[in-house]
Amino acid sequence: MKKMLLVGAVVLIGACTISYLYEHNPTFRYCTNNLLSYIIEPVQPPGEDTLSVVRKDKKKPNLHSGTTKKIKPDQFASLDNYARNTPEKYETDIPALATYLTISAKDDLQKARLLYTWIASHIKYDDDAYNNNSNVDCSATGVLKNRKAICEGYCTLFRELGAAMGLQVQKITGYDKGYTYTVGTHFKETGHAWNLVKLSGQWRPFDVTWGAGYGDTRNKKLVTTTRFEPYWFNVNPKEFIFTHLPEDDQWQLTSTNITLAQFETLPRLDEEFFKLGFNPDEVFKEAVSGKTKDFVETYSPDLPLKAIRMPYANNLKKGEPVTVVISSDYAEQIAVVNKPVWVYFAKKDNQFSITYTPLDTTLEIAVKTNSYDKTFSTLAVYHVIQN
Repeated sequence: MKKMLLVGAVVLIGACTISYLYEHNPTFRYCTNNLLSYIIEPVQPPGEDTLSVVRKDKKKPNLHSGTTKKIKPDQFASLDNYARNTPEKYETDIPALATYLTISAKDDLQKARLLYTWIASHIKYDDDAYNNNSNVDCSATGVLKNRKAICEGYCTLFRELGAAMGLQVQKITGYDKGYTYTVGTHFKETGHAWNLVKLSGQWRPFDVTWGAGYGDTRNKKLVTTTRFEPYWFNVNPKEFIFTHLPEDDQWQLTSTNITLAQFETLPRLDEEFFKLGFNPDEVFKEAVSGKTKDFVETYSPDLPLKAIRMPYANNLKKGEPVTVVISSDYAEQIAVVNKPVWVYFAKKDNQFSITYTPLDTTLEIAVKTNSYDKTFSTLAVYHVIQN
């Protein structure tokens, strides 16, 4: 009888303790609500490799390690190498350069890639001309000779060299959410130029200026860092429209045109966002309709990965489970960081997946590239709101 009373007392105390912890401890409550998924995908207590998450400058490499995994060459690797290593004797004039680049191309897409890579790799942005608002030679021959340009010169050379390679190329002027852009800007005049190339019967956007590097402000002056960015080659028009609005509506290429006022209110979604693999058709529709106004803050992983399933809206609802599926041949681990909770994605082959119920504050998706890394790099940051 005494044993039964003792067991009953222990059970009662245990039940009361569990009830108290469930009510007052969010981590315990989360673990209770997700017990089954935790058995499959166990929470690991914060160890030496989960003490922090690195959130790098959005325009700079996000990986923090000195040595990273070697990325397999993409479909354009040999063409990029060919263009970057063009012998100087073929770079003296447009006809000679066009002939040399065209030799290595099998179709118009490859011609366009060689054109894009050569210009982005050989022409530097003219910071002095920009900072001093001085006149600069923007002719194709002038840019080829001086190896410096502002956007006008980049686009003129792209058009003239492209035409010499047998491509159909347009030079477009318009509004952009680039280096000087801040949220809430009202555009009074156009300030940027880019190109369109006709490929397989369709016009496609290219911004070789942005493909050549990115700008920072130092001592109130533009300082450009040369860094090849392939994203701005052959961009989906429904991605491009979030940062580039043509002055002439016919070149929007999105099937549904937007006004300048709409462009001003659209969020600035650039390569960091779309590199994660969000569907541009869905994102464009949601943004233009106003159904989704705030999109998740993203950071470039600088390694190939694709979001198979992942919310693109900024706000997640507290207590409402969310599923994320990401594929990558290079990620070592991917984690949900919803402090104080860390939860690791389940991995099968090259696919990482998780179903997670958000707690308060913010929620980050972060990746670790190498087994020896001591920190993770941020992919996305969500805000958690009350349901």
